Amino acid sequence: METEAITTSRRPLLRKLVWIALIASPFLFLLAWRGYEWYLDRDLREAIAEADRLDPGWRLADLEAARADIPDAENAALQVLATKKLIPAGWFPGRSGMPDTLLEEHLDGLPPFQRLDERQNKRLDAVLGKASAALPAARK
Repeated sequence: METEAITTSRRPLLRKLVWIALIASPFLFLLAWRGYEWYLDRDLREAIAEADRLDPGWRLADLEAARADIPDAENAALQVLATKKLIPAGWFPGRSGMPDTLLEEHLDGLPPFQRLDERQNKRLDAVLGKASAALPAARK
């Protein structure tokens, strides 16, 4: 009977310890995670300070401020935009339900080493001819 009293008195204590462990474990995990983040941030801050000391001006804002402006005559992006304006609207096959969609699908199915026959060649020339005004501008 004495052993029975000892076992029953330990059970509530064990339950309390289990509940305390279950409740405290997320907080302990969060505390450990924050400590790990602080440790990693410390290394990052040291690396940034060293980079600032060894190479001032390495940050993106500094690099963009120091970048030379490209003259409009040498700016390829402006040339691409000008060329795009010369291409007729809906020219690209398959964009607006044009009948040339079938040509694109047909040419996509051909092996790369196969030459086009006369009919395919004429049809491709006709489609490309619609945007021929953009070709000289694109070559610039």
